[in-house]
Amino acid sequence: MAVSSSAREPVASYRVASYMSAVASSELTLDPRTRCDPFRYSHTRSAGKLSRYLSEMSRRAVPIDVCRRYLDSVRESIENGVPYLNVPFSREHIDVLDLYLHRSLTGELEPKEALKRVGEEWDRISERAGYEKQLEIWKTVYRTWKAAGYQ
Repeated sequence: MAVSSSAREPVASYRVASYMSAVASSELTLDPRTRCDPFRYSHTRSAGKLSRYLSEMSRRAVPIDVCRRYLDSVRESIENGVPYLNVPFSREHIDVLDLYLHRSLTGELEPKEALKRVGEEWDRISERAGYEKQLEIWKTVYRTWKAAGYQ
């Protein structure tokens, strides 16, 4: 964390950053209402709270074991992650995935329908971006990652 040089309240901003990174870091839990992805080890230990939040949001029971498996995969990703996807139009692909994942988790769409719509949107984005061009850029990025030791 950092405090921007243009912060209106730099001392207060520093105190919040300090608290979040030192004092509260072991207490912070994943709350899907923020729409932030889990990014700390403490998030991976909050399956019970995640189950409760998702159940409240979707108005149907979300089993704790499902949340635990998801958070276990998040922890594994934190430990064995790969660099962020940064090919042209990747942000649009990720935004579409985020939108439909959210709509699925809140019960607005069934998971199968949400995935179908993600695929349709991704096809449109790739057509607009130029599928072959994206593929060539992706291959270059992949070769770079592999050379850096990522498999």
